Amino acid sequence: DFPAWITQNGLESMKGKLTEHGLTTPQNISTQSNFRALMSDAQFLSRNGHLIPKLFAAIDAISHYQSSMPAVKQRLIVYDEEEKAMNNIQKQINELSEIESKIETLHDQLSQSMQRIDQQRTTQIADAVNKTVATFAALLKQLNEIKTTFVNDLRALQTPRKSDDDGDDDDSKENEFQSSLNEYAQKNRETK
Repeated sequence: DFPAWITQNGLESMKGKLTEHGLTTPQNISTQSNFRALMSDAQFLSRNGHLIPKLFAAIDAISHYQSSMPAVKQRLIVYDEEEKAMNNIQKQINELSEIESKIETLHDQLSQSMQRIDQQRTTQIADAVNKTVATFAALLKQLNEIKTTFVNDLRALQTPRKSDDDGDDDDSKENEFQSSLNEYAQKNRETK
């Protein structure tokens, strides 16, 4: 029973190609020309190359089954070229598996690197915001101090001058105001 044999041996993915090459009975499977045509089918080898050892084991099981029956035994011969092709395919499958494993490792490393970069970027942005806020706070404090000084100096200037008789030195107030202006100009130059 071909469908049962396919299922029992895990060869479902080969069923179409086995049918296409007429390998649906124990007698046909043992035929060298049919099997040779299957082994030279590039599409079959590219899709099912990794299952060839299973196929041989299933064919061997048929051979054992047939040997218990009183029938003419036929022998499956795999030519050197076919064996080399199968070995080459298996080697390529193994190489592809190694490459796939390396790609998975690189993908994991890339994900980790991206996470680290995002964390660093977030930290750098937070630091820059904190520094900017601190700088503006210092500037505002300095401007408020200058403003307070100017307001006080302006108030002092707005008070009516008393005559020189009172002993108050009006020249010293003007000198204080001039010093405040000079101090403001100096601070302004330093902040630039």
